[in-house]
Amino acid sequence: MKNLYYINNLDWWVLLLPHPKIASRFDYEVYKTKTSCFPLLKGIKTENHPIRVQQISVGITKKQVQLLDIELNKLIEDLLS
Repeated sequence: MKNLYYINNLDWWVLLLPHPKIASRFDYEVYKTKTSCFPLLKGIKTENHPIRVQQISVGITKKQVQLLDIELNKLIEDLLS
């Protein structure tokens, strides 16, 4: 799948779905494995803004969410350049 990215620092897979009208906005879903059915996190990420978490699984720490935000910033920056 073209929109599925591996985040090595977290050992998670991220599905980034671009917004149809806003180029710098993405919906994201985070999965533990490439074949997981249920996301660990779901939300919205806009370039240079903190992630907005809309759904989170039990056991996900604030530090993991912060690291995810940093990694998504890098990924989005690469995609938009």
